[in-house]
Amino acid sequence: MRYESLFLCALALTVAVESAAIVTMLRVVSGLRREKYAMIRIAAAGVLPSVATLPYLWFVLPAFMSGYHFRVAIGEVAVFFVEAALLDLLLGVRARYAALLSVVANCASIIAGLAVFR
Repeated sequence: MRYESLFLCALALTVAVESAAIVTMLRVVSGLRREKYAMIRIAAAGVLPSVATLPYLWFVLPAFMSGYHFRVAIGEVAVFFVEAALLDLLLGVRARYAALLSVVANCASIIAGLAVFR
């Protein structure tokens, strides 16, 4: 499979897993009251952060950094911060909660990616 095709599969998996993780976290922590979080904002929070960061992780970062493991470590830390900021903006939650959402969503997608693409 070509690299670009793998990227699209990884993007679809990431969006699905991170969206599910965000919805689950919102339910568990806040009770997911519809009046608190509009469904369109929840959908955007599941899709936009991944769509905004994954292309950089797959296509931009490799052009500037060699060494796969180092690149993944630096890239995932950067993705965490960017996605936490986007979740804060999209959901209007406290920065600490946005960071927690970002960690949980990214850990879930990394685990899913390792399970599917190994």
